[in-house]
Amino acid sequence: MRALLYDRQKLITHIKGAPKVGDALHQQAERYGSSRVVIAMVDNDKHLFSIPKLKPFDQVVLRCEEPGCLFVVYRHRKLASQYLIVLDPACDGWLYGNLRAAGLQPQAYQLPELLNDFLGFTKSIRAEEQPEIVSLLKALRTSAPPAYARLAAFVTERLGEAGQAGW
Repeated sequence: MRALLYDRQKLITHIKGAPKVGDALHQQAERYGSSRVVIAMVDNDKHLFSIPKLKPFDQVVLRCEEPGCLFVVYRHRKLASQYLIVLDPACDGWLYGNLRAAGLQPQAYQLPELLNDFLGFTKSIRAEEQPEIVSLLKALRTSAPPAYARLAAFVTERLGEAGQAGW
């Protein structure tokens, strides 16, 4: 989300675990109904839609099948302002696939070149705040490989609808 929202940290809440993301979406719905655009992002998991609070996200609004950078955006069946982005592979692997699609080399940002090592780095505490990752995310935004560009355009459109555009 940091890359998609151009570092607008006040718009991001990091919640670990799809069940907790479902809880947060449910709380947003109870508090604001359809008056607030909410976009959540989770990693793909075969049990994802067995989570009760994620079951209502059953309307596919966007699908991308770029090799190594798959994603599907779902909308809540009753709350048209709530979206769930499902990344495949998981977020850090998805970023790595987009880096490669953009022709970016992780080692140019002092990050491990090989996927397994890259994933190990991103699993560290607060990896998204490390200067190497921040620089890499900025480069990803600038180069905008196809899967990233499609997802970024979708997020930008939703934010524009919510009056949050302007970057």
